[in-house]
Amino acid sequence: MKSNNKDLIAQLERIQGDIDRINNQLPANMETVKYYGKDVTAFLSIMIGRIKNVR
Repeated sequence: MKSNNKDLIAQLERIQGDIDRINNQLPANMETVKYYGKDVTAFLSIMIGRIKNVR
């Protein structure tokens, strides 16, 4: 179970990094999209933290 959690966390961290990179490449006039990107990365951080705390 713990190795599955590590794999899942690694996948989520990769997705989070990809979204961060995409969000940083968006032009400044796409404010709403950038806000949604920040929300998604915040949500992924919460998910990762909760999965790490599962025993």
